[in-house]
Amino acid sequence: MATGYAERAALYAIETRGLRAPAVLDAHVRPGTVVAEAPSGAGHHLADYARLGAVPVLFDAEAAMVTAARESLAATGLHGEAHRYRIGTDPPARRFPVVVCPNGALNQLTASLGLRTTLHGLMDLLEPGGVLIAHVLLRHDDGTLDSAPCYDAAGAHDTWLHDWSRPDGHGGTLTRLRRQHRDQDELRIDFQRLHNGADLGCSTVHLSLLTTRALEHGPWQLLSATPHSRSMTEIALRKEAAA
Repeated sequence: MATGYAERAALYAIETRGLRAPAVLDAHVRPGTVVAEAPSGAGHHLADYARLGAVPVLFDAEAAMVTAARESLAATGLHGEAHRYRIGTDPPARRFPVVVCPNGALNQLTASLGLRTTLHGLMDLLEPGGVLIAHVLLRHDDGTLDSAPCYDAAGAHDTWLHDWSRPDGHGGTLTRLRRQHRDQDELRIDFQRLHNGADLGCSTVHLSLLTTRALEHGPWQLLSATPHSRSMTEIALRKEAAA
């Protein structure tokens, strides 16, 4: 049984619980700043938006995830919005000073759309001079790779690993198993989920490793690329004022 992205909406907030927001977010957000998150899932960094006084607008291509995002906003008491939006396909209805692309989503979008289409689609959401902030998996110049919550560069490949078990908030437990495979700069991650021991099925995500050099080419400026040990690199790209 395969479990697709839309079918995971009800459990997505559990899966992304505890993800840290990029530290660089603090430098670009002030109270009242409207921040777009895309793709948002159920909302990755709502606690950080609340801490900074930001107004989040969450975008996802899946209607079920948009519903889950609205429920997350209501549960946290945040004043914000959630809308359906397909990166690289839909024209934006408005533009924002800050866009957050969370949790390696830039790598996943690149694997399906290509880097150029992905970055231009995200830049379409930005005002001229606005900043795109993302957690990304990079292959660094020295050959080392970033890790992520769904990928351990130093861990075993092509075998099932126990990722985590977490309470579901209703007295039960959600467990995730992971199998990772790397073919040069392409990653395939298989997941199996169990809820109170019942098999919820498997899903697969594909990610393309990126490099800082690849991120430098376009109508934007790479402001920073900050690596973290055994974690993803934080990047910030500023859209050209005339773009």
